[in-house]
Amino acid sequence: MESAVSDYTPRLAVFVSKLPHCIYDLLARWRMGEFRVEIPLVVSNHADQRAVAESFGVDFRTFAITSETKAKEEARIVELLEEQRIDVVVLARYMQVLSPEFV
Repeated sequence: MESAVSDYTPRLAVFVSKLPHCIYDLLARWRMGEFRVEIPLVVSNHADQRAVAESFGVDFRTFAITSETKAKEEARIVELLEEQRIDVVVLARYMQVLSPEFV
């Protein structure tokens, strides 16, 4: 049986909160070539990891999510993911509970 080979490189968004170890690990491994993906975007509900993302040349976006703004902010995130043609979302210590509508 022949194996299928694709030239397509998936586009990945990383969702993070305040803790840096997961985002550092993912972005470092990506930079070293361990992951065959593009990482154009980091999404967070806190600005804490902006410098980390930017040091790797990745766009960083924050969304102020509260119980009152959750639906609206999740809709904005979905729009951004669609605009950026994101194929995969990685939750790297993202401490928000995503709604069923978002998932």
